[in-house]
Amino acid sequence: MAQSETETAQRYLDAARASVDHALQSMRKLRDVRREEEGKGAAGRISDADMDLLRTAIVFAGAGLDATVKQLIRDALPSVARTSEEAESKFRDFVEQRIRRGGEGLDHRMLVGVLASDAQSPRDALLELYVEELTGGSLQSIDEVDRVCGALGITDADLRKRVKDRNGKLRELFVARNEIVHELDLQGPDDPGNRSRRERRIKHTEDLVNEALAVGQDIINAVGKELSSR
Repeated sequence: MAQSETETAQRYLDAARASVDHALQSMRKLRDVRREEEGKGAAGRISDADMDLLRTAIVFAGAGLDATVKQLIRDALPSVARTSEEAESKFRDFVEQRIRRGGEGLDHRMLVGVLASDAQSPRDALLELYVEELTGGSLQSIDEVDRVCGALGITDADLRKRVKDRNGKLRELFVARNEIVHELDLQGPDDPGNRSRRERRIKHTEDLVNEALAVGQDIINAVGKELSSR
């Protein structure tokens, strides 16, 4: 059962890894061909085309982690919430927040929706709302990923510390991804006359994307371990 609840997320992560690898391999092959034609060695400044492929790898890694974790929430969270004290606690916190409106008032509209739902039970209906909330936005910050780790009942101290590290590579990956997606990597996005773009280094980019993919794998493994322990 545990495997079936994590296998789609695993496929997403494997696809992201393949896309990242293809982008980096293409960059290296094109770079080698171009530098051979120019009669230059392996060292030297990388081209704009190379830089764009590095940016592509960063975006693929961020999107892959996002898609992987969201699928894991959809497929595994309902089961994890029944077995993990951490996940159950986070779920109950969500329910308490959702049934309140304006202080101590009840959200009657939400309660009616839950009671009239086609779900098998009010708990199932509330779990659906919980899943919708957790997957409704883009998971492109360490705070969002850490929140999801809590929702999935992940208590591995090393993994949680790694995700939350504000000086870590995962945070750097998200910062780079947002700079690329939202600013096209322009160094002066608010200055129409400044068309210079941030430079991405090959080794540093590889470190960032590998960290995002590794964290995604560790999250899948942690959830699989929890489900297998039932």
